[in-house]
Amino acid sequence: MTSFLDNGKRFEENSILFEAEGDLRTIFKLWRISQTFLSMTCAIATKTKMISDAAKAVNPDVIIATSRKTHPGFRKYELKAVRAGDGDHHRNSLSDSVLITQNHFNVVGTFGKLNSMRKIEIEPRTRDEVFEYAPIADVLLLDHYTPEELKEVAPELRKINPKLEIAVGGIEFKDIPAYAEAVDIVVTTAPYYAKPFDLTTKIDRV
Repeated sequence: MTSFLDNGKRFEENSILFEAEGDLRTIFKLWRISQTFLSMTCAIATKTKMISDAAKAVNPDVIIATSRKTHPGFRKYELKAVRAGDGDHHRNSLSDSVLITQNHFNVVGTFGKLNSMRKIEIEPRTRDEVFEYAPIADVLLLDHYTPEELKEVAPELRKINPKLEIAVGGIEFKDIPAYAEAVDIVVTTAPYYAKPFDLTTKIDRV
């Protein structure tokens, strides 16, 4: 097989992505799977790049991070496509970090002293919880703030904890630049649901 493009490289309509030779039985077994796979991963990389470009136009240091909501069996490849599109992954598995969500707060109530060798990420429910956990969190996920509210609260939080990273998720593409100005991380699942590319396979005898 000969590939004509490296990962992350742009290509235009009618570009040849790769060529492969083999016996016809094998080619006819694999061509449709290969085409569908590339259609999906190219779309993921492209959507990630669109989001990254929109965010980094206003904040070059912001990180575009996708969640763990990959399609079953495809996580390895979808995360690779995200990285090709200038993105990163939020968490690869539950063992990567400690994530305390609003659901955990609803069940447990409050959390005392948190000690972990892994990164601690917290999704507070209220403004009081935001400031309560800012000193001990590595990441605060502030999904229910407007861009204006984030711009106001972010400097206060960074004074409390200079190492704190502020993340936001669940936002629409058109709102990304406004949020990117105030946060360190934009968490999104949008690339996984990008419309697959319309690719074509041509088979000839040689």
